[in-house]
Amino acid sequence: QTVATFVLHRVMNSKDGLDYMCHTPQRFTAVAKVLTQVVQSKKDMTARLLKLVIKCFTRLADHAHAKNEIARVIPAELRNNTFGKLVDDDPSIKRAMMQLLKATGDVNDGRRNH
Repeated sequence: QTVATFVLHRVMNSKDGLDYMCHTPQRFTAVAKVLTQVVQSKKDMTARLLKLVIKCFTRLADHAHAKNEIARVIPAELRNNTFGKLVDDDPSIKRAMMQLLKATGDVNDGRRNH
């Protein structure tokens, strides 16, 4: 899962890759669904994998077509502190999570809205 998510993240880091993944609602939904499945298979979650998944969702939020939909597709596990220990133990994950929450409108000025 980590290697596959890393490859997905690398593709999304290019404008062309992100445009391709968000070109149609179906593609965007498929990518979001796969990322959600990774998050929901909590038993195998590592700090590296969590950070990659968070960065992938954040990158999706950078796309104009996906920006309005991203908040709807982010799994509850990323919002409800399911991975609180991993987030608290790694400052880079904490920063990535805050960036994602800001991109989705779930946080303002460092405070969560939910």
